[in-house]
Amino acid sequence: MLIVDAIALARDLHLLNVDSTTFTRADLARGFEPDACLYIQHARHCAMQSHTDLTVDPPSDLVMEIDITSPSLNKLPIYAAVGIAEVWRYTREGLPLYQLLQDGYVP
Repeated sequence: MLIVDAIALARDLHLLNVDSTTFTRADLARGFEPDACLYIQHARHCAMQSHTDLTVDPPSDLVMEIDITSPSLNKLPIYAAVGIAEVWRYTREGLPLYQLLQDGYVP
């Protein structure tokens, strides 16, 4: 998280860190709870919300997963369906970054 905070500070970006928040969307019949979740483009709008409804509110811009004990790759289709722009996965091997393009993520 510190690297994201440092980048935001250097670029004068407002962030909203909603940490490990549980999100649900009825039409997907599933929920998800990332290890960290950040709003960047819609940070000011979402900061005024007491509850996020993904059927009307924008998805977070960045999700971070810590994949030390179990991988989060099975969550990528859910994140894509919701429209999360980037997923960062911290693993023992490094920090792969995934960007959403059309219907799926590319490293």
